[in-house]
Amino acid sequence: MRPDSEGLPALEPGREPKPEATRELMRDPTPELWAVLRCDNFAAQALAAWDPALRKKPFVVVNQDVESHKTRLCALSSLARARGVFYGLSLPLLRKRFPDVEVVARNPEWESGAREEMDAFLRGFTPDVEVGETGLAVLDLTGTPALREMDPPELARELRAGLAY
Repeated sequence: MRPDSEGLPALEPGREPKPEATRELMRDPTPELWAVLRCDNFAAQALAAWDPALRKKPFVVVNQDVESHKTRLCALSSLARARGVFYGLSLPLLRKRFPDVEVVARNPEWESGAREEMDAFLRGFTPDVEVGETGLAVLDLTGTPALREMDPPELARELRAGLAY
């Protein structure tokens, strides 16, 4: 019997595998499952996660000087969105139309901390995780214990609950 170079069982001399048997042996029985998590307005969510007082009021996040008339909004809290605040507003227009909405400077350190916590939480489900700068996370859940213990909708609910602040 000779070993097969592709990892198939060894064959007796002169015997060739049947095509359907070869395909069956090469087929991976584990279904692939990937999850992509998008944290909308990540800069605002990171600020609210670290500062609970921001969770109770509408606010917007800016990249530049909070007093500059040229500053544009880079993230909106859910309460600000609910009030009708939208991207593209200049600060003077925001302050005129929505005087009760607080303007907060972006905090890269808090965002980094939020990404680190997100990464640590997600690694409880799979070691194959990538969390990007904007809070977008990609998980390969193929063959993980989490996938064997939960069906995909239950897993999605678990991920969502664990990432909520």
